[in-house]
Amino acid sequence: MNFDQYTATASSSLTEYHFTSSGPKGEFPKIVQYSYLEEELAINLAFGLLKEDGTIDDTFRTGNGDSDKILATVGNTVLAFTEKYPHAPVFATGSNAARTRLYRKMLTLNKAEVEKIFVIYGRKD
Repeated sequence: MNFDQYTATASSSLTEYHFTSSGPKGEFPKIVQYSYLEEELAINLAFGLLKEDGTIDDTFRTGNGDSDKILATVGNTVLAFTEKYPHAPVFATGSNAARTRLYRKMLTLNKAEVEKIFVIYGRKD
């Protein structure tokens, strides 16, 4: 997949990535974090606005019109993370139904290319 994306800076463990959304509404620091979910036996992919207190706001909309670029950047972090941790199943869902639909749409539009690298599973609940 050849999509425009932001340059992300990774932690040494490749479990955290930082980048900046830039556009007409300003610059917004973004973060992608991977953490273990014991109940899912998987790695949770979390991303969103990096707040000043170090937490993630996964509901904030920048309004910069760069959602495809942001999602491509997040997708690139999945590639980097799974290169280092090839047997780690990655779990992701949206913070609301609309975001989950957006993520599903992006996966569906790029399904052929994504499935060359990953096995994709979904669930209804």
